[in-house]
Amino acid sequence: MAPRTRFYEDSSDDDDCLEKLEQFASAPTDDVREVSDRLKADRERAMQKWNYFFKEKKQIDPDSVWLGLCHDDDQATVNCKVFLQWYVKKSGRWEVCLGPAESEWKREVTSAITVTEVWKRLVVEAHSTVLYRKRKEDRVNRRQWVLSFVEKGTGPVAEISRWIAGPLSRELDLITEQIFEKQQTTPEDIALFLDTLWTRSADIHLTASTRIAFHTYMLVAGIGGFRNGSILNLPYKQVRFALVREPDRPSHSKLVAHILIVQNKRRKGIRRAQDHKIEFSVTFAPGRTFCLLSFLVARALADNAFHAEYQTFEELLDRPLLERGIDYLPLPLKSDVLDRRIIPLGQEKLNAIWNRTVLVAGLRQSMKPYSLRVGAAGRLNGVLEPTLRNYILSHSSGVFHHSYQPRKFGGDLSLIAFGKFGGSGSDSGDAKLFETVSRRYPDKPLSQVRSQKLYRPQQALRLPSSGNIYRRPSNDHFPVRNANGSRWGIT
Repeated sequence: MAPRTRFYEDSSDDDDCLEKLEQFASAPTDDVREVSDRLKADRERAMQKWNYFFKEKKQIDPDSVWLGLCHDDDQATVNCKVFLQWYVKKSGRWEVCLGPAESEWKREVTSAITVTEVWKRLVVEAHSTVLYRKRKEDRVNRRQWVLSFVEKGTGPVAEISRWIAGPLSRELDLITEQIFEKQQTTPEDIALFLDTLWTRSADIHLTASTRIAFHTYMLVAGIGGFRNGSILNLPYKQVRFALVREPDRPSHSKLVAHILIVQNKRRKGIRRAQDHKIEFSVTFAPGRTFCLLSFLVARALADNAFHAEYQTFEELLDRPLLERGIDYLPLPLKSDVLDRRIIPLGQEKLNAIWNRTVLVAGLRQSMKPYSLRVGAAGRLNGVLEPTLRNYILSHSSGVFHHSYQPRKFGGDLSLIAFGKFGGSGSDSGDAKLFETVSRRYPDKPLSQVRSQKLYRPQQALRLPSSGNIYRRPSNDHFPVRNANGSRWGIT
C-alpha cells in the first residue's frame, strides 16, 4: 500500500512543471531495458562488424535487413546467413607454421555457441537501436517493428538460430558443445595455486601490488563463488573494518572486516528486494594462505586508507582501545579512497596470471578461473539450504543443476554402489585420488625451487614503518595452533 502524502498548493511550481514537460517531450522515455556497460559494448562491437559487412562488402543498407526481418522477408534472412558465414570464415589470424609456407590462416571461431551468441547480440542491439527508431517514427504500427532472440519456435530469428546449429555447423565444422571441461577447485587446489604464486615468484613475474590483488581475488572467489565482475570492481566503500570485543573473553578484542558483495548480471531498474547484495565478515585465520583479513588490511595500509592514519599493523592492533561498555568500534576510511578498488586487477590481467600460475604449478590439464565458482558452489551445496545457496551464488536452483556440476564426480561411485566390496572404505585416503592436486606432473615443466622465507603481504607492499612493520598477533588474536605447536600454518 502506497504511503499517504500531503500536497500543498504553490504557484511557483507552475513554471517548473512547464520546463519539465518540455524536457520530457524532447527526450521521450524509450522501451529498451538498461544493460551493463560491458554488455552494451559487446553488442555495439557486433553491430559495427554487421554495418561494415553490408556497407563495404555488399553495398546494402544494414538497417534495411532488420526491417526486412520484421516482415519475414526471405532475402533478409539470406543476408543474415551470409553475414554469419562471413563472420566465421574471417575471424582468425595468420600464424607462423613449420613447412613450405611461412604462415597459415588460423580460424578463431570454432564453436556454434559463439556464433549463436553473436547472433543474439545482433538481434537485441537491432531491437534497441534500428527498430527503436522505427517504432518512434511509426507509432501506429510500432508492434510490427519488434525482434526478440529465440532458438526455438517460428519466425526468421528462430530459423537462423536453427540454421547455425545445423547446416552452418556441418559446413564449417563448428563444435556444437562446450569445448572445455567443467572443473572445480578444491581447497587443496587453491592452497597449491597460492603457494605457487609466492614460492615460485621468480617464474611468475608480478609487482607486489598485483600479487597481493590476485591472492585476495582467489580468497574472495573461493569463499563465496562470486562472479569476477563483483570481485574485481569491489571498492573500499564496500569493505568496513572494526574492532569487536570477544564475547567469551571481554578483556580481548578482535579485528574484523565486513565485505559487501553487489552481485552483477542483474537487471537494472527499481529493486523491491535486496537479493543482489550479500555481506559477510572475516577475521584473522590461523593459516597465512587463507587469511583474507591480512591481505585486505595490508592493501588498506599501503593505500593509507584509514582515517586515523594507521601506518602499521602494530598501530592498528594496539592504538584503538575498546573502552568499558563499548563492544564494537568502527575503523573508518578516508572519504577520498571510498570509490577506489581494493582489488586493483582487471579481467585480462587476471586471466594471464591464472594461466601462468596453473602452468608453473605443473597441472596436467589447464583450468579456468570459473572453476573457483564451480568449486565454491559444490562446497555450499548440502551444507546450506538451497535457498541460501542460491542467494549467495546469485542464481536459481535450475541454473545450479544445469551449469554448476563438474564433469568429474568428486567421490567414489563404486564404494557408494557396493560398499566395502567396491572400495577400500577409507574416505580420507581415497579422496586424494579425485583432487586436481594429484593430477600434476611428477617433474614439473619448470624446476621447483621452494623458498622457506615466510611471505607477508605487509612486507610485500613495503609499508612504511619506524621499526618492525609487522609482528605476529599474540595468542589473543591467533589462539589456534597446529599439532606441532606452530601458528599461522607454518611448519
